[in-house]
Amino acid sequence: MPDWTTNGFDEYAKRLPPESRIELKEIKPEQRSSGRNAERVMAAESSASKLPCRRTRA
Repeated sequence: MPDWTTNGFDEYAKRLPPESRIELKEIKPEQRSSGRNAERVMAAESSASKLPCRRTRA
């Protein structure tokens, strides 16, 4: 993951209340090739990024 991504995430996380816990998860990018258009690739990446959210109470 690029440094700018983790730096931006860390800065955002610092601004949240202490009881809010978030985690940055890297997903594998889809293979790009001439046989797959951008719409199909983005749709596949979108479905991979839809991870379950857990709500916790402090």
